[in-house]
Amino acid sequence: MQTETMGKRIAAFRKRRGLTQDQLAEQLGISAQAVSKWETDLSCPDIGLLPQLAEILEVSLDDLFGVEKRPGGYSGAGAGAQGPGPAHLPHRGGQRRRG
Repeated sequence: MQTETMGKRIAAFRKRRGLTQDQLAEQLGISAQAVSKWETDLSCPDIGLLPQLAEILEVSLDDLFGVEKRPGGYSGAGAGAQGPGPAHLPHRGGQRRRG
């Protein structure tokens, strides 16, 4: 689904599920005015609500953010690159001194 803003995507996903703003707000424990502000791009959902919002709308977080999936996975700088992890860091031994 290709819609410009997160607010427009939320509105489209909500309507696709047949939910009103009041119903979505009630399921999230927020006000209908908050949902309205999201959908008109006056504000964005709190990051802590995003997983629950995606679940209610039956979409992925990528869908909410408008991330396009590409064949073979995601592309971008550093995709699949792995640098040294914690096992490769030198051990500093001892404890830090306080004071």
